[in-house]
Amino acid sequence: MHTQVYEARIEDEIEVKHVTNPRIRKELFELINNYIPKKTETTNVSMRIILKDDVPVYQPARRLSFPENQAVNKQIDEWLDQGIVRQSSSEYASPIVLVKKKDGTARLCVDYRKLNRKLVKDSFPLPLIEDVLDKLQDAKVYSTLDLKNGFFHVEVNEDYKHFTSFVVPDGQFEFNKVPFGLSTSPSVF
Repeated sequence: MHTQVYEARIEDEIEVKHVTNPRIRKELFELINNYIPKKTETTNVSMRIILKDDVPVYQPARRLSFPENQAVNKQIDEWLDQGIVRQSSSEYASPIVLVKKKDGTARLCVDYRKLNRKLVKDSFPLPLIEDVLDKLQDAKVYSTLDLKNGFFHVEVNEDYKHFTSFVVPDGQFEFNKVPFGLSTSPSVF
């Protein structure tokens, strides 16, 4: 279902209506949808994580069904291959939660709520949507851009990676790249 919605958007914006062969058209959509850009090895920005105190936040892994555990392990293997996460033995650990997507598959999310309560928030103001809309009211052309896995393009500073640790039934990992779910991630991105 999600793919169909995405395909319709691609047709409208990339003009692939001329591709009449259903097999080739399907391959084209799969290429676009599954494209993983080569990430740069260095950036000018890295995330720091400052806590209000030194008391570790550790929660055990939550139980998963066999199919859920397989999906989680597959995602983590992909993240390991891409350098997004690494194995961890941190005294910090947050559990994961699986969020069902529109297409029926699950998105692996880390439940950082307890850690977020301890974070010193960045003083980076995000614009109010009302102000943005006011500025756009006289515009003639609008465009949107979706940065797939955008946070994963920014490094977590080495000294703070252990705070991003998460646990699953089969292991413990921490992020090399900025994870979504941390309340300070948007200001770094």
